[in-house]
Amino acid sequence: MFQELYPEDKVSYESYRSIFNTHYNIAFGYPRCDTCSTCDEYNVNLRALTQSLESSEDKQSIENEITLLKRKLDEIKIVFPVRGHSYMECDRNMVLINQKAHIELPSEWADQIAVARSKPSPFIVEQCEQDLFRNWADYFKPMFKPKCPIPTRSIKEIRVHRKNPN
Repeated sequence: MFQELYPEDKVSYESYRSIFNTHYNIAFGYPRCDTCSTCDEYNVNLRALTQSLESSEDKQSIENEITLLKRKLDEIKIVFPVRGHSYMECDRNMVLINQKAHIELPSEWADQIAVARSKPSPFIVEQCEQDLFRNWADYFKPMFKPKCPIPTRSIKEIRVHRKNPN
């Protein structure tokens, strides 16, 4: 849009990045979920090599690089979160709160939470009365079995190889 209005002015990517970061609090980067940064990097490199293969005279070395890159994609590794090591946003926010502060009253916790974060915006603490809280464990107890009926084993990581997918 800027280039359409001012075609004679040249502005670098870093200028855009700086303005968006400082004035509008908009960051640039990869999406944080539903994507693998390693796979994204391989795909970008693979696309770039494939495009350069069409216009390059040294086709053999580029084909070798493509072959090496495709070999790296022969294995997929899925890592499952370990209990106690959550990646949920609410758990990441809890880290920001000073757990070692000398606090005696619930209202002091509210003050501590309110000042724990400034960017992107401070936490908003809503004061609640006790009657708003429920014991969800008692509510769900009749609906679920106390122990998993089938034997399970904790899995932290699964690797799938192209040569042996089972």
